[in-house]
Amino acid sequence: MKKLRFKNRNGILYFGFGDKFKSSKLKYSNVNKNIIINKFKNGALNEDLEFNMAHSLTVKVYMLRVMNEKKKTLKHNTLSAYESSMNRILLYFHEKKIKEAPILKSSAIF
Repeated sequence: MKKLRFKNRNGILYFGFGDKFKSSKLKYSNVNKNIIINKFKNGALNEDLEFNMAHSLTVKVYMLRVMNEKKKTLKHNTLSAYESSMNRILLYFHEKKIKEAPILKSSAIF
C-alpha cells in the first residue's frame, strides 16, 4: 500500500501519491489532514486518487489504434514494415502500461 502524502500550496491542502497530487480545496491544517486520512482509510477517496487511470493504455492497445489510423494513409509496403516492427516490439511490451505519454492527450486517435 502506498503512503498518502500531503503538500501545502498557498495555504491549500493537496494530497496524493508520489509526485501526483490533487487539491482537497481545504485549508492546510492538521485537522483537515486527519479528515483526508480518515476518508482514505474508509475508501472514500478511491475515485479521487485514480489520477486519470482511464488514459492508462497498454502498449498493445495503443499500437493497434495507431496501426488502424495508419492503414488509411500508408502504402502497402510501408504498412507491412510497420507491422513487422510492431510484432517485434509487442513480444516484450504487449501488456506494459503507458503511464506518461503527452502525445496520447493531443492525439486524434481517441
